[in-house]
Amino acid sequence: MKRHLNYYLHDGSGEFRIQLAGHLSQSNARDLEEAWRTASSTIEGKCLIVDLSHVTSIDVSGRELLDKWHTQGARLVVNSSEAHARIQVMTGVTITLVTPPIPNSSKGLRVRAATPWLAALFVFLFPAIAA
Repeated sequence: MKRHLNYYLHDGSGEFRIQLAGHLSQSNARDLEEAWRTASSTIEGKCLIVDLSHVTSIDVSGRELLDKWHTQGARLVVNSSEAHARIQVMTGVTITLVTPPIPNSSKGLRVRAATPWLAALFVFLFPAIAA
């Protein structure tokens, strides 16, 4: 039974991110490395980030590919402590736990605080319409 790997390539301004989901096996690692080789010609100078959050298993070839990328400076990341523990055991290399950015709630507070003032200003500027 062949287990599948889905991968998504995200080209940002300062980084190139590869997001993996599924089983990283010998045949999948070959396909993934070929995709990386093709993409790498156009992303020179960008940091490679490999998101392993949704990887379910990794065989020897997959570990070798990740180790190669890690040695070349790639950041291997996950987005949860559960994934961190799971992937750390599978790879044996340093995995970075990244958390999603916290939304800037102060902007919402400013808008809510300004709403009554804007309503009062509207009433004073347009008294005939408000009456």
